[in-house]
Amino acid sequence: LVLPTPLGDQVLGQRLSPLTQKDAQELVRPLSHGQSPDLSGPLDPAPYQEIVLRLSRLLEELPQVEEVSLELSGPRIASFEVRLGGNPEPRNRHAHSKPR
Repeated sequence: LVLPTPLGDQVLGQRLSPLTQKDAQELVRPLSHGQSPDLSGPLDPAPYQEIVLRLSRLLEELPQVEEVSLELSGPRIASFEVRLGGNPEPRNRHAHSKPR
């Protein structure tokens, strides 16, 4: 996961989707050492955790998503762009299959 932040692009790590709350906390933990955009104190990682969790859910629900671009300004999203492809198959086939 590479997350663009006010401090520049942050390489945060890799996890398989769907993400748990713990996964999101671990992925954005490095941001807690950064400075907030207004220089008022440490950067709050909570909004970034929420973005990562929502993105994970989006990727699970829409397997056609091929690329996601986020441009963040502090805890607010300045722009959010999603590129869709033609693959309608679920990413996690076992999660959507019925037991035999």
